[in-house]
Amino acid sequence: MPRTASLIGAALMLGAAATAHAAPSGQTIGFTCFACHGDMGKGTATIPPLAGRSAESLYEQLIAFKTGKRPATVMDRHAKGYSDEELHAVAEYFASLPAK
Repeated sequence: MPRTASLIGAALMLGAAATAHAAPSGQTIGFTCFACHGDMGKGTATIPPLAGRSAESLYEQLIAFKTGKRPATVMDRHAKGYSDEELHAVAEYFASLPAK
């Protein structure tokens, strides 16, 4: 019985560790973008909109920021903080939002 309890405890801890390290969703990452890119990513007077744009285009731009191929003031630092998969997820999220 103690061995079974130990095995169950170890399995639960491994499951919790895997969950704790799960990548954030595109929507979760997208919420951080609203501070600059406006409500629901619709843009501001000086910051471009993200909502409704092509996921492929958004992803390419994010990768360009991340790799330094596109100059930026802050987007390069933001993009470097995410994996390529996370950048793809946030691009998909914004592409799913209505442009207006």
